[in-house]
Amino acid sequence: MYDGDGNRVKATFGSSTTAYVGDYFEWTGSTSSMVKYYYAGGVRVAMRVGSSTLYYLLTDHLGSTAITANSSGTRVAELRYKAWGETRYSYNT
Repeated sequence: MYDGDGNRVKATFGSSTTAYVGDYFEWTGSTSSMVKYYYAGGVRVAMRVGSSTLYYLLTDHLGSTAITANSSGTRVAELRYKAWGETRYSYNT
């Protein structure tokens, strides 16, 4: 579901519904989980899952999130893309 400005405000996948509050929060009701995003200079740089787990979002040369690292700097996930968004490499995603 989208608002009048074309921003996604809600998505349902199976029995799970996620509400989006701007670019800053996601709330999934079926699991009662929240994700909060942090920005610096208009670039998404981190996300907090739940109330404690903080992850840093590292980008590629095009600005797409490529690596997710935990607060210790350890890579927990990686996703690289080919042209047109096709997945080139995936680690723990």
